[in-house]
Amino acid sequence: MRLAHAFLVAADLPIPGDAFLYRLLAAELVDGSGYSRNGAPTAEHPPLFSLFLAGWNQLGFGGVRAERIQCALLGTLTVALIGLLGRRAAGPRVGLLAAGIAALYPPLVLVDGALISESLYLPLVVGALLLAFRLIDRPGPGSAAALGAVIGLCTLTRSDGILLLPLLALPLAWRVRAARWRSLAACAGAALVVLSPWLVRNWIQFDRFPVLSSNVGYTALAANCPATYYSPGYVGFVRHQCAFRSACIDVQGELAASDCMRDEARAYARRHLARVPLVMLARAGRAWEVYGTGATLDYGQNWARDRRLARAERIVSLVALAFALAGAVALRRRRVPLLPLLAPLAVATLVAALTFGFPRYRIVADPSVVVLSATGLACLWSRLRRLEAQPRLRLPWSAQATLGAGGSSQ
Repeated sequence: MRLAHAFLVAADLPIPGDAFLYRLLAAELVDGSGYSRNGAPTAEHPPLFSLFLAGWNQLGFGGVRAERIQCALLGTLTVALIGLLGRRAAGPRVGLLAAGIAALYPPLVLVDGALISESLYLPLVVGALLLAFRLIDRPGPGSAAALGAVIGLCTLTRSDGILLLPLLALPLAWRVRAARWRSLAACAGAALVVLSPWLVRNWIQFDRFPVLSSNVGYTALAANCPATYYSPGYVGFVRHQCAFRSACIDVQGELAASDCMRDEARAYARRHLARVPLVMLARAGRAWEVYGTGATLDYGQNWARDRRLARAERIVSLVALAFALAGAVALRRRRVPLLPLLAPLAVATLVAALTFGFPRYRIVADPSVVVLSATGLACLWSRLRRLEAQPRLRLPWSAQATLGAGGSSQ
């Protein structure tokens, strides 16, 4: 499925701008120039996905076609991990069903043809969720450290992965009563150890600590301007022209330009503070595809998202959300811990509300939606089977004879 999409659909669409940058950074790494752009050090994106591409390139598997295959392999790994996650949450039947849904689930399939970091981000996120359940099953500093380390890897792939630390890992570590403080320290410490090479490198290059990404200012300004606050059809969305027209675009220095754009975005938001709650709500609605889908479809074609498949994705996603709600209720009744499955939904909604609404920013929650919807489907199937197994109502012999003779009293 992923190879078919990558070579028959996504290959005819424009390669996203971020994909060009990831491939450029990978080429610079292979050439020995370090993590740089146009000869200058950069922190525009976290480094792990470019390192992944560079590793394969170094082995002789470079080029767009080979990279699409690599992303398809990552997507297949995600399917297997989602199956394991479903098995841990609700049993073997749900595990198999979750893997089957994940193999065909459009939001997951569409990612792997776009050559963007979500292909690597997804298996790392699902791995973190599996380790979260392990921390529940085997509480202690070791399990907490493993979870923190994988969240560090998530953050090195997409900077918003750091939100999994306060929304998932630390609350679970806090529940470890026997070794609470050691578990908290192990979790946070492991994440810091994994992140430290990137943070120290940026400290040396840019004389600032901590720096995860320098792209924050550009995104903030493109999402906080008149068009995204008041223009019909674009409320809660993104308009790159807002950033391109800013005087900050001419500021020298990557971080200095980012700071300038961030300050300009904050100033605009403060001047229109009464509008901010509505804009944030619209952003979340766009991310979950319950609002403003027209602009999303147009913009998605720039991210190798075929318009027809994107329409199908919206329908499938809404149906999956309905079953996911039923699945969450069922797991709650069975007393299955829901935090590992619900925390990614909170991360996705928060990221969209703080940036702008686009289904790409929801990808961290899609594995949880798949597992919960598989649980809901399994519960519905079990209920239907029980109804079929119930004996049919049979009337006594005398009643049958009376009805057969047509003699019924009113």
